[in-house]
Amino acid sequence: MKIRQYLRVPFPCPVECAGDGLFAKGSVTHISMGGWTIESGHPVRVGTTLTLHIALPDEEKPLEIKQAVVRWARDGKFGLETILIEDEEEKRLQRFIVTYVNTPTRKAHR
Repeated sequence: MKIRQYLRVPFPCPVECAGDGLFAKGSVTHISMGGWTIESGHPVRVGTTLTLHIALPDEEKPLEIKQAVVRWARDGKFGLETILIEDEEEKRLQRFIVTYVNTPTRKAHR
């Protein structure tokens, strides 16, 4: 069994994806420092580069991922690998994941 490099947190939150002529709204189903799983009714192709704006709870400004590449797509979901994220956004994401994982009712996956 392959062990994931990053903790993967199941967390539904709204997301907007844009790139390669696509603008789609959907819902993040899993968050990690290295990637995302998104559920959306919009078809995407493997290899497509997207910009993400994620509406994290209790945050005024959406989290921005400058570049993420679609690594898989099936059944209305797709997985993205984070390629480019600004330092401040990376710190925000890390704080969110640590806070979420340390909430007693939450579970993260490896």
